[in-house]
Amino acid sequence: MMTSKINLQYLTIKEANRALNEGDYTSQDLTQAHLEAMATERGLNSFVTECPDRALAMAEESDKRRSKGEQISPLDGIPLAIKDLFCTEGILSTAGSRILDGFTPTYESTVSHNLWSAGAVILGKTNMDEFAMGSANVTSYYGNCINPWKASSGNLVGKDLVPGGSSGGSAAAVAARLALGSTGTDTGGSIRQPSSFCGVVGLKPTYGRCSRWGIIAFASSLDQAGPITRSVGDAALMLAEMAGFDPKDSTSANLPVPSYIESLNGNIKGLRIGIPSEYKLDSMPDEIEDVWQRGRDWLIDAGAEVIDISLPHTKYALPSYYIIAPA
Repeated sequence: MMTSKINLQYLTIKEANRALNEGDYTSQDLTQAHLEAMATERGLNSFVTECPDRALAMAEESDKRRSKGEQISPLDGIPLAIKDLFCTEGILSTAGSRILDGFTPTYESTVSHNLWSAGAVILGKTNMDEFAMGSANVTSYYGNCINPWKASSGNLVGKDLVPGGSSGGSAAAVAARLALGSTGTDTGGSIRQPSSFCGVVGLKPTYGRCSRWGIIAFASSLDQAGPITRSVGDAALMLAEMAGFDPKDSTSANLPVPSYIESLNGNIKGLRIGIPSEYKLDSMPDEIEDVWQRGRDWLIDAGAEVIDISLPHTKYALPSYYIIAPA
């Protein structure tokens, strides 16, 4: 019996993969449910380009593979959103800028190619700060992206919030359940910060783990692609397919890609974790201090050894970034 379409948006990638394998519904059902949600939530402006025809065609191919017992990977038939910084063959790729308005690449970025090779489905391209330079998704040629969460305290209750940036559209789309996962890029926080703002999981992998080829560059020695999802397990599944050596990227790490999902056993007993004293600011609000302390307590309760350390050059990190990145 097919699950109702409204509920399909609330699955994780892991749950969706299991249900697809069990025949509860098809990739076309899953994709159609997300396309309908995208149409309903266009006010968030999280997508700059929608790809319904291609999405349904890719979903149909996935269903054919499953019917023959030829599932490719855990992402086969899973609808994803792609940050508009990734070049996608035959699909408008603008980096959120009017300069590239009308640019339709004749090639595919390595990361998105890896995802399609794994059987994933493209829903569309997500909004972002122009050329990835921004932290609120307010510099896009296509207009501001809106955080699906609203302000819940102070005198701004119910007001619109920014989703963070530069991968604001990707984070907002996942948080609003318009996609089961999305790609982002992180130069100085552009995956981690919007994921934080939108309450989802964002991971910047080790530099070199994901190929930069076909990603419109901000700062080549800093940029790195990564997943945005609603669970840590989903991030592990996405990264496993996004990552890998690519001879077209001179900084790509020629190392095997491990099974990240198998390493998620939840055991951190005995792990030594350093917390720099410089990361606690005198001006930090009490509510942030409380969350910071709660995170520390969780680590200790889970058996980790928390150690106070010092990184005295922390104050130079941001000035250094603003020299390296623009250069």
